[in-house]
Amino acid sequence: NIAADRILLNKRLKKNSPAWSHEMTSAIQRIKKQVLDLPPMSLPGPGIKIIECDASDQYWGAVLKEKCEDQKEK
Repeated sequence: NIAADRILLNKRLKKNSPAWSHEMTSAIQRIKKQVLDLPPMSLPGPGIKIIECDASDQYWGAVLKEKCEDQKEK
């Protein structure tokens, strides 16, 4: 859950922020691992487009997917 790790790290951007901790280092390592495990990006093709959205009280996000001829989503 990248959002939870980012909340922890965003506290460091404020005045009188908490000192760097082992928990923050662990959050960085988790984010790096999740980013490296993301599927590769590609340009959209002629398939059916799917927009997925997600929102919470603090953040929002969206992703554009495509359903290919083999019915797999990219």
